[in-house]
Amino acid sequence: MEFLIYSLAWGMALALMASGLSFYYAVSKVANFAHGEYVSVGVIAYLFLVGLEYGLDKCRGFNIVNYAMLTLDKLWIIAAVFIIGGLVAAASFVVVFWPLMRRGASPLQLMVVSIGLMFILRFILYVVASTFDWLTLPSPQATTFNVAGVRVNLAEVLAMILAVIATVSIALFTTKTLLGISMRAVADNPDLAEASGISSFRVQLVAWFIGGGLAAVGGVLMFILTGPPGERPIVEIGWMNLLSIFAAATLGGLGSFYGTLAGSIILGLAYNQVAAWLLDIGLDPQLALAVPFSVTLFVLLFMPQGLAGVDWHGLLARVQKKVGLRGGGGVGGSL
Repeated sequence: MEFLIYSLAWGMALALMASGLSFYYAVSKVANFAHGEYVSVGVIAYLFLVGLEYGLDKCRGFNIVNYAMLTLDKLWIIAAVFIIGGLVAAASFVVVFWPLMRRGASPLQLMVVSIGLMFILRFILYVVASTFDWLTLPSPQATTFNVAGVRVNLAEVLAMILAVIATVSIALFTTKTLLGISMRAVADNPDLAEASGISSFRVQLVAWFIGGGLAAVGGVLMFILTGPPGERPIVEIGWMNLLSIFAAATLGGLGSFYGTLAGSIILGLAYNQVAAWLLDIGLDPQLALAVPFSVTLFVLLFMPQGLAGVDWHGLLARVQKKVGLRGGGGVGGSL
């Protein structure tokens, strides 16, 4: 049960990061490789805010781990991380992507630029983390609860709650608010939306802010759940999860928030189960990274629109029809 809860929480933390990517991709159509750095920004921002709370002089090096334990009184830091991640993403949109989009840059050019931005942000994070000796840290702990004999920690609970809240809130936001409806209009036809008086820049700016904030929060929770990425510096946690982020977003259907949540849960369960099997037979669990590779390849080959593109009603109707034909036409005749 604890393994299942951990796998679900892992998937939910991934859902926060992947939903952020899907959110601004829906309106900007940018395959942003720098998205992983928004995840790392969240981790460094969390450590820095903890350091400010307790005193940066006392929180250098491994000492930060003693203060960075996730407790209920640090929820304000999680909220602040969302704002910081959102501001970094919004700034990258204003400074880098929007000017290029106005000049007619192609999706391929924007993707290449995002790779350059990825390295710039990562080097900045390296400087910050090196300044406080935070490059190689163990994972902070989280408050643990005992629920019906099952141990769960605050990071797992937060990942599940926040992922569901974010998905439902985004769905309601995009269907029930004027700004959200404007986002859908820009996503469907940006030129027509502009002609109708909708500010494409403002709409996309809000989308990037929300997307970056979700990525940052998901990064903090993933860091606490899984620890640093192997033997690599903690600033590379976003890079190490980038493939899984794209795999979850692709599986769910880019721009679909319910689909991204479902895809992340499926990927979380599959990835962690494969990692456990590999560990049992004496192999490196990092080889489970083949799971997101395989998922991405399968989806692009057979379901390019992801789960959101599947006609579930038609599929269910066909299944029911086949079951009905096999299970006894007599029942149908009696009706």
